[in-house]
Amino acid sequence: MTSKVISILAVILLVLCLLSGGCSSIAPEQNLKAWKDLIKLAPEDNTKKEVKKNPEELIPAREKGESISIKLYFAQADKEELVMERREITRTEGIARSTMQELLKGSDNPAYRNVFPEGTRLLDINLKPDGTCILDFSSELRRLENGTEEKQMIDAVCQTLAQFPAVKQLVFMIDGREIDIIKGEVDFSSPIKVSQ
Repeated sequence: MTSKVISILAVILLVLCLLSGGCSSIAPEQNLKAWKDLIKLAPEDNTKKEVKKNPEELIPAREKGESISIKLYFAQADKEELVMERREITRTEGIARSTMQELLKGSDNPAYRNVFPEGTRLLDINLKPDGTCILDFSSELRRLENGTEEKQMIDAVCQTLAQFPAVKQLVFMIDGREIDIIKGEVDFSSPIKVSQ
């Protein structure tokens, strides 16, 4: 019975030590310092995970919400020449996508005409690290009237995207499929160079 009493007293003493901050004779400040030292000695994680960036992030972008002036190119009515129109848009990480969306909307000036057939949508845009920009348009792009309109559309897209140094060449797709021709004036089977 005495061994039971001693065991109970030992348990009670142990509980009291734990509740009162331990049985250590180290002052609380030193105890805290000892924990900080242990944390400093913890091994560092050298296996940093590689974060894959969206290729569009290769295009410089500043603070979100800031506006940026972009250049868009449209056809002049009854002429083959393109004209430049400036437009203010909100700067985003996907600035090339936003710029192409603005180009697809058309000009604010009624004397200029859109280089895309009505209803054409940008389904996807992807900028590869090597500067290849893949543009996927809806099937309405096939409604270009003739080779002149086809060339104007290509020139307008090239000149519009040339304002971004990361864009070096363009690949056109329709409904997710690679194309070779639309009206026969331009060869789409290989990337189209962008002059900067």
